[in-house]
Amino acid sequence: MDSIERDFLNYFDIEKIDNETYAIKESKIFYRANCFLLIHEGEAILIDALTGVYSEFLKSLEHIFHIKIRKLYLTHAHYDHFGGFDGRIIKEVYLSKYETCYLSKYYLTNKYVRKEIYCDGKSEFPNGFELEKYKVKHIKNVREFPKKIIIGNRILEVIETPGHSKGSTCFYETSRKYFYSGDFLYRGDVDIFEDPTSSYKDFIISLEKCKDLEINKFLCGHYDAQIDGNKLSVKELYNDLLKIDVSDKAKIVLRKYDIALLIRH
Repeated sequence: MDSIERDFLNYFDIEKIDNETYAIKESKIFYRANCFLLIHEGEAILIDALTGVYSEFLKSLEHIFHIKIRKLYLTHAHYDHFGGFDGRIIKEVYLSKYETCYLSKYYLTNKYVRKEIYCDGKSEFPNGFELEKYKVKHIKNVREFPKKIIIGNRILEVIETPGHSKGSTCFYETSRKYFYSGDFLYRGDVDIFEDPTSSYKDFIISLEKCKDLEINKFLCGHYDAQIDGNKLSVKELYNDLLKIDVSDKAKIVLRKYDIALLIRH
């Protein structure tokens, strides 16, 4: 292990999903974001890119895995998912057309984002990081998603899943039956009011759209990077939510599968 890999692993955790799929886990930031690296014959794509508090994040990944990463696919445009973008390395960025505006003018101030990252001192930062200098990145020339993402013989279907935000998107890998869920579903507090475009109604529609998929693994944007498909049923979750009164604002409407769904009208 050389110094680049050692420094990287002092801050991030790498979790192997299979021989060509890895979760990169930013566990020292309090809300524990995850991104995913998909590899094929020396080439790779990245699904999300964490907060960007670690300098040379992508360059270090390329070094550790002996790969080139040229494409970034964003499940949605929140800073903890695109902050690690590096235009020297990434040549193509894909995002829902509903959220490209966030990459030119973010909806939260830098001061607010710094406070959120700090999280009352619960987060830890890599050596050399200066919180007061952190700024949300601006990314230009963003492309709309194709209908399918292809890397080698791997094919991922692009599924629009608004709810957490209007442009929230999931990816379903047909052969391995992996569901890359971003902030649509994960164990923990799933906020349906975090973004100005959040919508509980849209969230229910998105669940209905996905409820019949055969899923071996959920690969999630926060907390546990992977959840076995037999431990979370989208169909059951959807059916249970249809029975619940959600008239109260800012109410936890369900705690099932260790998921607390938070909503506000």
